Amino acid sequence: MSYFYWMAILGLAICLSIVVSVAKDFIKKD
Repeated sequence: MSYFYWMAILGLAICLSIVVSVAKDFIKKD
């Protein structure tokens, strides 16, 4: 259970970093 919990947090953090990088790129273009 703890393993799945950490994997979920890791996946969420990766998704968040991707969204942030894409958002920064979008803001730069504008």
